[in-house]
Parts: sequence; structure tokens; C-alpha cells
Amino acid sequence: MKNSKEDIKILYKAYIDAWNKQDALALANLTADDCIMIGFDGSQMFGKADIEASISKIFANHKTATYVTIIKGINF
Repeated sequence: MKNSKEDIKILYKAYIDAWNKQDALALANLTADDCIMIGFDGSQMFGKADIEASISKIFANHKTATYVTIIKGINF
């Protein structure tokens, strides 16, 4: 099933909202079970459990920036 542009906007906003709330579980639950996420520092996380654990450590040890969502376009 192909995602619509609206679906992508909703997912992106949910991801940023979870980050801003420092909710690692909510953030991880937005990913696929076999997701590979690459952090800003090049670190790699594999799957929901690893993403939640890694992001939880970031939130526990750092004050993270708050982000806003601005989507200028989506191309398929």
C-alpha cells in the first residue's frame, strides 16, 4: 500500500512530537519492526527495542532541542 502525502505529514509530525516530549517509546513505536535508524552521530539502531533503548539514554542524559515541523514538499 502506498502512503499518501497526508500520511507522511502525520507520521513526521508524530515523530517530532514524540521527540519534543522526550517519549522514546512513542518514537520507537512509529518505526517498523525491522527499522534501521541512523543517529546524527552516525550511530545505528536496529528495530524498535534498540531504538527505544538508545533514544531513552539520549533523553536521560541530554537536554534535547525542541523542533517544529515545516514541510515544504513531498516527492514520491
